[in-house]
Amino acid sequence: MQVMYENPMEKLYNISIEKNRMIENEKGNNDERESSKEWKERERQIKSYEKKLKEWNEEKRMELNVMNWDDIWSFDDTNNKQKTLKEISEKEKSIQQAIHEKSLEKIKLKNEMDEATLKYTTSHNLKCNKSKMNQYNQIIKAKNIDGLSLLKMTKNDWMNVFHFDMFMQACVLYDSSHQICAKYSMNMFNSDESISQNIPKEYLCPLSNSIMKDPVIALNRKTYDRPSFLIQYQKIPNYCSLMIDGKLEFYTDFVLQQKIQQFLKESE
Repeated sequence: MQVMYENPMEKLYNISIEKNRMIENEKGNNDERESSKEWKERERQIKSYEKKLKEWNEEKRMELNVMNWDDIWSFDDTNNKQKTLKEISEKEKSIQQAIHEKSLEKIKLKNEMDEATLKYTTSHNLKCNKSKMNQYNQIIKAKNIDGLSLLKMTKNDWMNVFHFDMFMQACVLYDSSHQICAKYSMNMFNSDESISQNIPKEYLCPLSNSIMKDPVIALNRKTYDRPSFLIQYQKIPNYCSLMIDGKLEFYTDFVLQQKIQQFLKESE
């Protein structure tokens, strides 16, 4: 049935509205298709990181079997134990350096895996469009949220950090993030003693026991990693003394930050 318009301008106005509606629908469909591709790519990245972790753990076990003290004494295959102290010392340093490099490689892999898992968790579980997904990813990057920080976050923390519209969104992400972390063992790195043994203690955050990316000094004169401090400050004894007028007060430790950056650079 053809609609009759008394005023030609009314017809043009309705045509314009219909055209805009079609454009918006097409844009929404494009965003949905792009988001679907993004989710699949995140899932592929997570599986890839899991494979690398398994390969690294297997390689590490093989290295520890090869690099032991008996090998140092029998290096020349003649069981001659009259090696000089210098040769033994150099071999020992070589072993420690190899373990140290693997520890740093593991930290780097952990950070990459955390980032991919966090992006997948937020975007996939909320079924959000590409624009909203990018917004959440920017928050993750700006606040340096890693796997350990994620596990420490409460449902209220999720609401405060990501500014969700509904509390149910925070509940969904809280549950799914713990399931993913358990599946991919994201916190396995923090119990690895080889990492803390090879990194100077002053470079580790006392809250997360991970190397600090953004060290800050609180009012108690102790240094923490900024994201861990903002999320876990209530675990610090007498944490109210860290605030002024109800607001956390701290400042960046630029000297320590430069030392950590130099340490990581030299270890590459």
